[in-house]
Amino acid sequence: MLLAVHFSLCVAAATESVPHQPESSSLPGPLESQIHFWYGDSQLFGSPGLAQRWVNILGHVDKPGQLASVFYSLNGAPGRPLGTGPDSRRLPAPGDFNIELDARDVRDGRNTIRVWTSPAEGGGEEQEIDFEFRQRPWPLPTTVDWSATENIQDAVQIVDGMWLLTEKGLRTAPDRIGYDRSLALGDRDWSGYEILVPVTPHALDTSAYGSPVSLSPGFGLVLHWNGHTSTPVRCGEPHCGWLPAGAFHWYNFPRDKPGGLNISTGPILDLSVAFPYALTPGTTYLVRSRVEPLPLQTLYYLKIWKKGENEPQNWSLQRTSDRKDPGHGGILLVAHHVDLTIGNIEIRPVAIPWPGRLRQYLALAPLLLTLAAGLPFLLLVRIRGETGRHKAVFTICCAVPAAIICFALEPYLPQVLRHLPLSAGMAALLYWGFDFLKVLFPALVWIILLLYLMRGDKREAIA
Repeated sequence: MLLAVHFSLCVAAATESVPHQPESSSLPGPLESQIHFWYGDSQLFGSPGLAQRWVNILGHVDKPGQLASVFYSLNGAPGRPLGTGPDSRRLPAPGDFNIELDARDVRDGRNTIRVWTSPAEGGGEEQEIDFEFRQRPWPLPTTVDWSATENIQDAVQIVDGMWLLTEKGLRTAPDRIGYDRSLALGDRDWSGYEILVPVTPHALDTSAYGSPVSLSPGFGLVLHWNGHTSTPVRCGEPHCGWLPAGAFHWYNFPRDKPGGLNISTGPILDLSVAFPYALTPGTTYLVRSRVEPLPLQTLYYLKIWKKGENEPQNWSLQRTSDRKDPGHGGILLVAHHVDLTIGNIEIRPVAIPWPGRLRQYLALAPLLLTLAAGLPFLLLVRIRGETGRHKAVFTICCAVPAAIICFALEPYLPQVLRHLPLSAGMAALLYWGFDFLKVLFPALVWIILLLYLMRGDKREAIA
């Protein structure tokens, strides 16, 4: 509790130290407009890449209580209702909105978003902005230098909240901290990588302790991120679920207890402290997170240290995730009820060490066993001239290529599944079904070979 109070007392001073950008400075229309787009009337997405499934257009509508409804339209399509806050999650303030566009519905090049209001007593208003969409692969390695960045969305993809460029980095607007203010970066096809990010916590929003949804303030990263979903929580638009995803690398500020780190690989965020580490407000710390994908599991690593001190040689925490991990995805940086500054970011690819490579080779054992059984069988049948065994030969000729195809397609399975409207449970079921086929085909080949060897000259036994 003392730590929370310490941070809370810094709210006023922290707010004064940041050049706050008023909402009206980002408006596309006149200052008296009721519809405000936080990041300007001309925005860019997909460059340097697309870190998640969604494209988010954020803003605010004044006096939402006087409006009967708010609508939006993409590229002249029929209007859709636009929800506004507060909703206790991603829209914390009255009038906030987050237009969540599926990237598959956005066309390459120029797009137009139109938002209009329908007041209860007439006299509606509308605003229109353009945005450019360029779907390119996000390069790896990659760096983000905020001092060389003029437009935030040239460097990262803003998912939630109002963020401000300052001399020390990218900061949550101090008067608009709340539930999951977040940024996405990276590519949905990334699998193994390591990120180094400086963070400076300034103040806490202690209202989180009284919320059954927020629970407590914290900040961190989600690795193998692909975008919000309806699992395990359904909210409509904007979505508020987070599965399937990789691991939450999280720093939590519990009430009445010291704060610290944890890695959550399950469906629910674990807010317990596995590695206690006290933070001082206004001080910069370095967080390094790493993900190593292996054939049957994914390894996650996390460490933290104070800027100016030597980096710890060992990882603070390590966790293992099973095959339900998506195995690929970008990164989500999250400030949850925390006023936080994010410094220059470095991301580099991870080379799997030799034990991991050995496990990859062992994962190919079923395929090698299939070839080791199937090819000798076909050779023996041909040498002996046993043409009557056409059923067995046909089965072998089908099973061996099928096994090869299964192993060849396995690396592309996550990319295929992510384009299908599947729940996390159905995706996991398909993974297990694919694994079953990889076992079935080698077993079938070996059964036929053993029967052939055991029955000797009984040529018609399996013909």
